[in-house]
Amino acid sequence: MPSAAASTQNLSTTEIDAFLSGGTSSFFLGANRKISKFALDVESVHQHDFTTTRQTLDVPRNGDAISDLWIRVKGPGLMNNNGADPALVIIPGRAVAAEPAGTVREAGDQCARYCDWAACQMLKSARWICSGTEIDAITGTHCQIYQALFAKNISRRTSFVGDKDYRTRLSMRTEVEFWIPLCFYFCCSYAQSWNLLATNFVTLTLEYTLRSPLDLIEKGPGLKYGTAVAPAVADYSVDVLIGYVFFSTSERDSRMNETRDVVFAHHQTSELHVFAGAGSAKNLELPVNFPIAASFLTTHASAREAAGEYGCFQGAADAQTVSQDCLEGERAYLLDGQEITFNNKTRAENLGAEFFCRIQHQRHAERVPEGQHDNHYYGYYYSLDSPYAVQKSGSANYSRINKVRVNLTANAQCRVEHHAVGYNCLTMEGGTVTLRFAS
Repeated sequence: MPSAAASTQNLSTTEIDAFLSGGTSSFFLGANRKISKFALDVESVHQHDFTTTRQTLDVPRNGDAISDLWIRVKGPGLMNNNGADPALVIIPGRAVAAEPAGTVREAGDQCARYCDWAACQMLKSARWICSGTEIDAITGTHCQIYQALFAKNISRRTSFVGDKDYRTRLSMRTEVEFWIPLCFYFCCSYAQSWNLLATNFVTLTLEYTLRSPLDLIEKGPGLKYGTAVAPAVADYSVDVLIGYVFFSTSERDSRMNETRDVVFAHHQTSELHVFAGAGSAKNLELPVNFPIAASFLTTHASAREAAGEYGCFQGAADAQTVSQDCLEGERAYLLDGQEITFNNKTRAENLGAEFFCRIQHQRHAERVPEGQHDNHYYGYYYSLDSPYAVQKSGSANYSRINKVRVNLTANAQCRVEHHAVGYNCLTMEGGTVTLRFAS
């Protein structure tokens, strides 16, 4: 990172380090207040026609705390199982010598379906703003990484997660719903819910921008819709849902005057490089700051994005592993791994793509992205546990390192993005919020 930014952050991160390691709080110890009497509710607070223009919502204060934020998009199913067109009929659960031309398990697959992780990828960006100050900003890929690796459970149906066969079946419905769970820190654990009572003198704003759902329809060869009519953006609608927490009278009185320092998961993202093809190698600076708990690279093949496969970060299918029941086969790694260096000294040796896409997640995340969730997230963790955990368990302070770089070699043409989950601090006091450090 630029030396000026590093110098500025050297001062601010001293206070972060002191907060994380001083007194009764540290990376490994923390005191959380318990709520003995509470109730939960979810309300739809904002509805509008689908648009790709930026939306701004002043968050209603309909409860005492906020524990969840969702954006729900409703739209048409693609009716790909139209009996009037045999070329679009799937034969579930069968493996026959010759599938009908154009079915999901045939090389000329023409079935219309939404892409893998269509719900998350429908979100371009979202910001949580407190009286004009941005607390955090996320992308759809941040939400996908959180759901794929750290969320306790995944609703495959509302997230559209699975292989082509499963997603084609989901797209048969007359109407579909995409639920986009926003991964701001207070939505990742009830213990971290945003205290509305202690922030009663600030204006809370949710700002978000969506990607057209039409861009997320996989565009196979000779794509057909069973209805014979492709959907339009006007066919979709949007609403924002908020999960509220309600306290008892005694809890409410104590929370009203609460003064609280919060160390929270903070997101950063950047596009690193576009590799022209196999064998291309680059030594790239990671343009992030703050203490970083986990670092992820996602690889985006232009052919997949052109085909509407925005949620797939993998290469082409290996012809040796393709079968009639699995046309996708084993998909190639677009990078051969990564080497991370601090001030030109190796911090993470390149142990290969399997290490960063499988073994790192096995050790530090809730799950390994395999099977129906198979994808390639090149991860490296500085925390022992999930970076979203209430109890923080480690980080590398990128702000105190002059040069954080990554050495990459591409196996095919691809665009590489970097996504970091780090820590920042805020203070809730006297009904206001103060963000300790700006990025």
